[in-house]
Amino acid sequence: MAVKYKQYVSSYNSVNRREYYQKSIFPESPSLFSDMWNSEKNKIPDDLSIVFRDLIFGSIPETVADILGKPRFVIENHGLSSLIFFYKERVNNHQVLVQVHFLGKEFFYAGYTFRDESNAERKAIKKVLFEKYSVINSALLERQDHLEDRDKNIISIRDSVNFNIIYLWGDDKIKNAVSQNAYSLRFDKEREKRRKYDDLRSKL
Repeated sequence: MAVKYKQYVSSYNSVNRREYYQKSIFPESPSLFSDMWNSEKNKIPDDLSIVFRDLIFGSIPETVADILGKPRFVIENHGLSSLIFFYKERVNNHQVLVQVHFLGKEFFYAGYTFRDESNAERKAIKKVLFEKYSVINSALLERQDHLEDRDKNIISIRDSVNFNIIYLWGDDKIKNAVSQNAYSLRFDKEREKRRKYDDLRSKL
């Protein structure tokens, strides 16, 4: 029987927890997705597909909750994402924050955030990931990189303060949504800029 995610959206809704998870959302802006699509990518073999755990891109929230379990926290309506599930897990000996994002009711993006790993540990994680997808290139271990499958699904590694591994659906509807979101943000900024200008002008 499918887990009904709306039954526990409000049960974790304390202010402090909400602020913590809002600050943990990665990326802060969907513009990073555009950067991923426009960057050079390493193609994985055609017989392999990029998959986050056992989830199929486009899965509904109930299916995700059935597979991954009850999320630790849920945020609704944040930027491009209509819903975000958060989990905390141990992967090998690493403490990891997991986030799963939905556009409408479709799973389109997931990410791991590793904290406090050494450079050697980060390189070891990359090595295992690249070997899983049959991309054997030691040079890739020295930089951030992207993997892409035949369906345009992407894994992106973002190595900065935290170490993030991103899984992004390659469906055109996601690209269209990101473009529309970017346009809306630019429009809102211009409108706010104009409002401030008009307000200042009226008082001078």
